[in-house]
Amino acid sequence: DDRAFIQSMLSDEGIEGEFILIHPAAAFDTKQWDAEKFASLANRLVEGNHQVVMTAGPGDESLLETIQQDCDSKVRFLPPLPIRKFSALGSFCTLYVGNDTGSTHIVAALGKKIVVVWGSSDFKVWYPWGTDHELIRSDLPCIPCPGYFCHLYHEPRCIRSISVEPVFEAVQALL
Repeated sequence: DDRAFIQSMLSDEGIEGEFILIHPAAAFDTKQWDAEKFASLANRLVEGNHQVVMTAGPGDESLLETIQQDCDSKVRFLPPLPIRKFSALGSFCTLYVGNDTGSTHIVAALGKKIVVVWGSSDFKVWYPWGTDHELIRSDLPCIPCPGYFCHLYHEPRCIRSISVEPVFEAVQALL
């Protein structure tokens, strides 16, 4: 039922065939890449004739609205989805881009190709198992850390220092 619901939703948005799914939300600031960088990535992907769908979980409406303001109208935004519907959506994507978060691991369990923008946690332990993936991360000596907040800098440089280019290149490599 959830897959049929998502198929109908995608059809209503004009999404047919292959698409890249982007989930820009994360539980901690130290794991969340900047909204404007997600928007820039999405814009570059649609410029390259890729279909891009963006969503998040319940409670992340304002993040999606912020990103949507900077996105090309070809980027399709779906409302925040509960876990079962998000899982159904993930089952249809060709490739997924997101942060180190639960949704990334759901899509990994579905066997999809994944690009993860990595922040504070231990990438040797928490990488997406069992699927083709690229981890884009900084190499700061403070990683890994507990991740609730940055202990060394005024902002979490581990994730904020990552530019759009390596993420875009990773997407291109996996496609």
